[in-house]
Amino acid sequence: MNPVIRNGLVYFGIIVIMAILVKPVKKSRGHKNNNPFNLVQSKNKWLGKSKSPSDERFEQFENLAFGIRAGFINLLSYRKNGYKTIAEIIGRYSPQSDPENAEGSTESYAGYVAKKIGLTIHQPVPVEKWADMAWHMMKFENGYEVCTRLYFDDVLKNNKLT
Repeated sequence: MNPVIRNGLVYFGIIVIMAILVKPVKKSRGHKNNNPFNLVQSKNKWLGKSKSPSDERFEQFENLAFGIRAGFINLLSYRKNGYKTIAEIIGRYSPQSDPENAEGSTESYAGYVAKKIGLTIHQPVPVEKWADMAWHMMKFENGYEVCTRLYFDDVLKNNKLT
């Protein structure tokens, strides 16, 4: 058999097998809502906030960029209000008192983010690490990356947030 045809058949076979084995990723609630930080509904007049939300608990945005922008602005308000460590930030952002949080989830959330950005949960987060912290919070909230890091960084840069 011609090697070009043989290689083409092998390649085609691999594609068919992958199509059978790879299951589509079910979108998280935050991803479906274009709200990757899972901001709870509020009276905030967020730019790009959905005019006809269908989720009773969480904000919904017109696109992912608006959701990223709102989530990061929300985190920046914590910094302005004196929250400096990951334990303080996550404790405010996802408090253990929230009935939807599993026992110990706030501590594991803080530990995950701290490890990812190379700090302990009780160290102040330097300004230059807030975007990294937000990126890892977004990943924790959804269980996966809802966008590329480049897209995330571009949203922050284009909105003059970094």
